[in-house]
Amino acid sequence: MTRTALELVGQADLGYSFDDLTEGVALHPYSKSAKQLVPLSFSMLLLRMYLSSVVVKLGPLKFRQFLVNMIPWKTMHRLRDVVDVLHNTSVEIFESKMALEEDDEVFKAQLSQGKDILSILMRDDMAASKEDKLADKELLGQMSTLTFAAMDTTSGALLRMLDLLSKNQGVQDKLRNEIREARQQNGDLHTG
Repeated sequence: MTRTALELVGQADLGYSFDDLTEGVALHPYSKSAKQLVPLSFSMLLLRMYLSSVVVKLGPLKFRQFLVNMIPWKTMHRLRDVVDVLHNTSVEIFESKMALEEDDEVFKAQLSQGKDILSILMRDDMAASKEDKLADKELLGQMSTLTFAAMDTTSGALLRMLDLLSKNQGVQDKLRNEIREARQQNGDLHTG
């Protein structure tokens, strides 16, 4: 469900496909990292509770990254690597959309047609006054927050729905019939 949820969220939130959901294909690194983030974070709960407010004040980000790299703690390094994958993937997606900005007409056309949340956010940001514009760093933060939060809730909702369907044959049959009727009337659903 997590794999499916990430794909749904990727397309709806970012206009990006993480996975074609083909069986036997390796998971996207983002998917693997997203699954590891919460357990690794909880394994470092005491450190986060008592030291994070102090560590944040220890100078610039590069210095704090240097400190993390120097500390010989395997769990911390795994958490660092997971966070790096999540961040770098967000940057890659964001930069691919921004690369279109070089050809301003193509960029505007893609954003005007984009129904994903990131395209809408970028389109509104382009139209905003200078003082209301979001910095790239803020847009990246929104991407990560939306993706991570939506992925967990979507996979949970899918699991719950399938669990309820498995326990109620009548509802399952009704849903199957409605899907068949919709396909007969409208054909298969297509994305894009």
